Amino acid sequence: MKFKVLTFNVHKFRHPLFRKYLLKELKTELKKQDLHLVCLQELIGIHPIKQKEDFDKDPLEHLADEIWTHFAYGKNAVYPKGHHGNAILSYYPINIYSNYNVSNHAWEQRGILHAEILIDNLYPLDIFTLHFDLSEWGRQKQVTELLRILDPFLKNNRPVIVTGDFNDWRLQSHKRLLVSGLQECAMIRSAKLQPTFPSVYPFLALDRIYYSGGLKCVDTKVLPEKEWRHMSDHLPLYAEFEYDPLSKSSEEG
Repeated sequence: MKFKVLTFNVHKFRHPLFRKYLLKELKTELKKQDLHLVCLQELIGIHPIKQKEDFDKDPLEHLADEIWTHFAYGKNAVYPKGHHGNAILSYYPINIYSNYNVSNHAWEQRGILHAEILIDNLYPLDIFTLHFDLSEWGRQKQVTELLRILDPFLKNNRPVIVTGDFNDWRLQSHKRLLVSGLQECAMIRSAKLQPTFPSVYPFLALDRIYYSGGLKCVDTKVLPEKEWRHMSDHLPLYAEFEYDPLSKSSEEG
């Protein structure tokens, strides 16, 4: 079977320069991709005051409505006017989900959201989405915690996908994740990570899709700048997977 995944730091649905609220435009573009799993970072939990009257559902429910009937939200940052965090939208049922607080200090509140997906209501797939610190010191602590969380899944060769904004411009986190046994989609398909930041002229590969446990990445790409660069300061990263739940072997290479 095949399924499609996208990870995207949505920048609180704001245009990176003009601050326009782009939730409706984002939903329109996401619908065009025919995605099974959508992983979002910096998703706000409630609408800004000026836009509240334009919506009858909260931001996550608005995105999921009529497309992805299952979703999970992990609140990371709370402030007087609202909150934001990571989210997973799924075509498949979500069996359970949990949110791990990996914040190192009050001014960078970070989390790892985990959901166990049941493909065809039967086959488990564990998907994680995260947003890591700007500092190398903070990121390395968070990678250590991520690897601790992933350890039982990797030891048991469970199908796992790890997505998000790693802020890993020095590639130190990337090296540790590869050593753990994870593979990264862009590395498999093109032998190099794909730049996603900044959206107007991407040259840093901050967003990644890692995987393990019997999954095979058959396609990956950064979605075109023309359609997406005004949506956020990041570009979305897409991947398509093949999964044979009766096979326990991982893709080699």
